[in-house]
Amino acid sequence: MSEDESIVAAEICNSCVLALDKAMNSVWQTKATKKEGKGKPNIYFPINMTSREKLAEKFRAYQMPNMENENPEIFQLIDSVQVYRGVKWLSALHKLAAIRHEEFPKIEKVKSSGIGFGRGQDLYIKSLVIDEKGQIDFQGYGLNRATGKIEPAIVEVVEEMRSVLKDIGIAPYSFCESSVTKVKSLISKLYRLL
Repeated sequence: MSEDESIVAAEICNSCVLALDKAMNSVWQTKATKKEGKGKPNIYFPINMTSREKLAEKFRAYQMPNMENENPEIFQLIDSVQVYRGVKWLSALHKLAAIRHEEFPKIEKVKSSGIGFGRGQDLYIKSLVIDEKGQIDFQGYGLNRATGKIEPAIVEVVEEMRSVLKDIGIAPYSFCESSVTKVKSLISKLYRLL
């Protein structure tokens, strides 16, 4: 299962990055100041820019030297998803897409545990305090959903194994779904501005 998840995650990440690159190519086709005697540069969606200045440099390299002033909405949109803005999903997406040339993303099983309160109950919580040692002080009760009777609240330790993408620590399905949604939104906004 994890091998299949790994292949699917790699393909989704690669498709998302490719879609962004195609959108950036459309920006170039409509906004570039093509220099005579110079060919078309290799156009990729700017990812992992470390500063606004580096992003402006990238636009200059793409023959769009005045993008920030002439098309501020496009510049700001691309600026808004850069790592120096604290955005991490695009960088993670790119990282997972880039490693596919050598291997598929690694998926590992992670055991997580927690405390479950009130399975099969509606809870009335008067007070719930968990101290630094993990001691629980709970005051309240459970209401059995089947019978409607008041009973002590059910408290249990819950453990589960889940799959996560090793490099980013997020479940493959969740990361892919979120990435597709964000890329679709970003591309839609970009095309509206063209």
